[in-house]
Amino acid sequence: RKQMQSIAELRCGQFSTLQVITICLIDNNTVRHFHDTTLDALQFLVSAITVRTMGFRYPVIVDVEGYKNRQREKLESIARNAAAKASKQHRSVKLRPMTPYERRIVHIALRDDERVETASEGEGSARHVVVVPL
Repeated sequence: RKQMQSIAELRCGQFSTLQVITICLIDNNTVRHFHDTTLDALQFLVSAITVRTMGFRYPVIVDVEGYKNRQREKLESIARNAAAKASKQHRSVKLRPMTPYERRIVHIALRDDERVETASEGEGSARHVVVVPL
């Protein structure tokens, strides 16, 4: 009989109105195998299970070793830099295509910035945020 080895432990917590599930890997070399698409797929499965179990949609974020937090911080920095550029150059700045989750982070990061406003443009995988100076 082959013995299965545990590679992770789950920790659940709350962040704002979101339920956060953090996957803490026992073997840190495994982190490199988790990419955006893997996390998105895992998050989709966890969300589907919670909808089926609870009977309604409850927002869930699946994170591996703080990856989502680092991604959020990076996107917030990109958003702030785009706002500064748009304000300084008096022209709109288009960001790269992003997932709905990433676009939401950018919109939230700049919602209180009085120099700019944000809008999503495009369709499907080409959908992106535009930062517009006021």
